[in-house]
Amino acid sequence: MTEELDNNNIYEKSDISFKFEFKSPIRRRDMASKFSNNIGKKVKWFKGVDESYVPTSRVYKLSNKYSKDSKTFIFETGFIPYNEATQVMLRAMNIIDYFGYTDDRCEMSANIKLNEKGVSKVNKLKFIMKLNSENILNEWNTNNSDRKKVNYNILIDIKNPFITILSSRLVERLDPQFFNVSKSEFYGTDFSNIGRGYITTNYIGGKQYQTKKKEALSTINRIILAFNESVCNRNTYTSKERADIDHLLEYYKSTVSNTKNFKVFRDSYPDIKLYVDLMEFDHLFEAHYNNFRDKIFELVSKGGINKGYINYDNATKKIQVKDAIISNKMQIDNVEFYNCVIEADVRNCLFNDCVIKHSSLNNCDIINNNYIKNSKVIECEYQGSSNEISNSYVNGLNSGLINAELINCIVKDGRFTSESTIDSDTILLNKLCED
Repeated sequence: MTEELDNNNIYEKSDISFKFEFKSPIRRRDMASKFSNNIGKKVKWFKGVDESYVPTSRVYKLSNKYSKDSKTFIFETGFIPYNEATQVMLRAMNIIDYFGYTDDRCEMSANIKLNEKGVSKVNKLKFIMKLNSENILNEWNTNNSDRKKVNYNILIDIKNPFITILSSRLVERLDPQFFNVSKSEFYGTDFSNIGRGYITTNYIGGKQYQTKKKEALSTINRIILAFNESVCNRNTYTSKERADIDHLLEYYKSTVSNTKNFKVFRDSYPDIKLYVDLMEFDHLFEAHYNNFRDKIFELVSKGGINKGYINYDNATKKIQVKDAIISNKMQIDNVEFYNCVIEADVRNCLFNDCVIKHSSLNNCDIINNNYIKNSKVIECEYQGSSNEISNSYVNGLNSGLINAELINCIVKDGRFTSESTIDSDTILLNKLCED
């Protein structure tokens, strides 16, 4: 009982704003009226996307997602106190369930503001350990769309792994001089607005999410408790948390040791074949390994590679990876992948003969024979043929022509070659022109 009362006191220190994504055959004007009548607040509605109007505690907002032609609506509230916010959440979910529906791409996000001093100094590592998001992921995850979230299985990004002397104290402080907490849209918590006093949770969503009211409330409450703990007790750790930090530290120390030079790397990862300019001469490794060992560390520690081929192209200064599995959904950039299976947040990479699922591709080169599913493909160049993209979100406003077979995708902006095929389930929000 005492713990429950303490938790209630913590909940009541928070303010929350919501975004609900849903679909409905009802007109925007009428849907806004239903929200207004049932919740007791004025609701301004917009035809299309309007980023200029920000909802307040008294006036909420209804608009489209993506564009005015999208069939997905977004209902948004301003920040309101916890007790009022949870009632608004439950009523909004009821309205969506009665007058609309949700699919695997829909989600509900919540901005959570904590009325405490020092919120901007939140201990992100402590938050991640306190939340232990695995159960939340099991509740809300879906394998059928691009909104799948992942656990913070590898928590930190060492800026200079081979010159930083790692210690428990250093990890506990997460000194920005040495570390970055990895950022990815695949994580269910977004800290990008912590300077404005709030975090955003994106766990809740999927088909029929509006019917899971108890689970939604439980998720919000767990995040508030973790947020409060990582602000109010940010400099203290439990014995279990210290044990988790020690385990994390040992992992990184071991990986640094195993990748510090090419001979140790070769012995530590016998199933990864290393090349320089497609050759295996020791004198080439001696001359060039230090030029690309940071990238090797990144691929092993963040990408989870333990088998395959890695080549360093000295002319282009690029790492090329073949026949590997990249599965940690961490951020990787400036790598060429050939015949790989990939789940990652990748930027400025090249893909050929790859299977890519539950990933985000930004400014990448898509060459030949790639199969992309349940992903986000943003501003990529299509420089080959026989690429298939399914159940994904595609935006190619500022890139070249899209040359692929699209199946059940959402395309915000894109120009297509005459060789592209687009099935009837794909939604073209703004088809610019064709080759």
